[in-house]
This record gives sequence, C-alpha cells and structure tokens, in this order.
Amino acid sequence: MNYIKNLKHKFSLRKFIKILPNKCFINDTKRILKNYTMALFKKYCKEIIKELDKIPVYLPGTPVSPGDILRFGDYEARGKPIGSFVHYTSLSKYDIRFDIQEDNDPDPYLYSSKNSVGVKFTADANATTNIGGKLDVTFSREGATYFAAIDCTLQSIKDLSSIESQLNLAKTDPKIGGCYLVVSVTTAKKALIMQSNSRSASLTLDGNVQGLQPSTGTKVDASLKVNISSYKDSSFIKPWSDNVTVFFSLGYLSKNDDGKLDVSLRSILPGKYSLTKVDLKELLRNYPR
Repeated sequence: MNYIKNLKHKFSLRKFIKILPNKCFINDTKRILKNYTMALFKKYCKEIIKELDKIPVYLPGTPVSPGDILRFGDYEARGKPIGSFVHYTSLSKYDIRFDIQEDNDPDPYLYSSKNSVGVKFTADANATTNIGGKLDVTFSREGATYFAAIDCTLQSIKDLSSIESQLNLAKTDPKIGGCYLVVSVTTAKKALIMQSNSRSASLTLDGNVQGLQPSTGTKVDASLKVNISSYKDSSFIKPWSDNVTVFFSLGYLSKNDDGKLDVSLRSILPGKYSLTKVDLKELLRNYPR
C-alpha cells in the first residue's frame, strides 16, 4: 500500500528507549505511543462516520471486497468495526455464491475537519486555466482530517437474503461469530487523505488543485494532475493514488445455537447464525473511548 504513516512528531522518545536502563519506563513509553496512535484512529473513524455517514476503511486503500469476513481488534476497538482489521475468511471459502452490483457515485467526497483545517488556493500566475496553482492545507488540531475521494464506485452484494440462507446451510467455521461481513465497498478512482498528529501539521499540493477545496463547487475529476509539494506531522497520509478503498458497509455475524437466521434480518428462528447490519447511529452511541 502506498500510504505513508508517520508518527515521529512527538516520538523522539523512541531514540531514547534504546539507551534507557529502566525497563518499566520503556514499557510505559511504548504503551503511551500505542495509546496515542489508537486515539488518533478513533478520532478519524468517528469523524468520518459522523460527518460523511460512512464507515471508513482504515488505513485508506487497504484491500477489501464484498464477501470478505473481517475481525477487528478487540483491545483497540473493543470489537467495534472501526480501525484496522484482519481478513479472517470469506464467503467464497464456503462456496457461497453471490452477485455483485456496481453503481457509480459521481459526486466527489471533499471534506476537511470543521474549525481545525484551513484550505487556501493560490492561482498560478502562469497557468493557462483557472485550476492550476497551489493548495495549502493547515491543521490546528491533533487528529484533524483532510479528505478527497474522486470518481467513486460502489460495489455491493446484490441479494443478502440468499447469503443468509446459504450461510445457515454451509459447514462454516463457528469462529466467524463475532466477525463482520463486508456488504459493500466504495472505491475512489483517485484519493488523497491526511490526518494530522499535531496542531501545526501542514500539506501543500500543486497542479490542478482548485477543485480539491471543500464546498467550492469547482468541477473535479480523477484525471487532474496533483503533486504533493510538502507535508509535515501526519498521523498518516494517503498520497494522490489510484483505486483507493475509502468506505465499506458491514453486517455483524453472531452465533446462535438455538436459532437460525430470518432472511429479513429482523429476527432469529431455529437455526445457526444471525446477520445484523451495522447501524451507524448505534455505533456512534456506543463508540469506544
């Protein structure tokens, strides 16, 4: 994956870990660094869910497809579908057949954190069009986000009721209880995403960048030539990249020894597994701290 993860802003402490004799201090320092990283990914995921009404793929661009069955970190996210994940298995492993429906999402996703990200465009005096120039993005809060996803495509499982029926007939691994089924994936033809890890983080872009300002209404498409001139203090940065997975929708798989799945997803009848669509409002209400 061609993202860049950079946590060295506050972490010159790592240079001292090697020379400090106190093992307890070393362990405490590592724990602090890990907790700091966790706090940032939670901020990113919560903000995208709240503001864009989507569950973000973290890190952006991680390969994932409809039909994958994922497990999320119990410690980092307390089992909630946020943050990093591992591919546990997939429906295809159990010979479960399904069709994929593909829809285009022509409107770009252009977002920056409210009251903590400034975006300023400066036109190039020598530009032959009105979109060439420089875009300066400044961050005034740790965990603030700049997000641009262009020319998106949504791929989704066409018939969930068929999946549920096949799942209850298949010889599945009982450990998939507690996992999440990927129901749909949104992939951007081009995307650029950055989260800050300081109050003085910055990102400078040049090229055809005028359309990458949120809320300007300037036409933007994936053919634009965009370069990163500089950046600093990023928790992570996904450069202007092709085919970036940015969002997914999920269904929670739970094991029920005394019941089977009602294909309406609303109740459990005698059978094996139940599948419940992840509700974003419920996820925000019970978001891990």
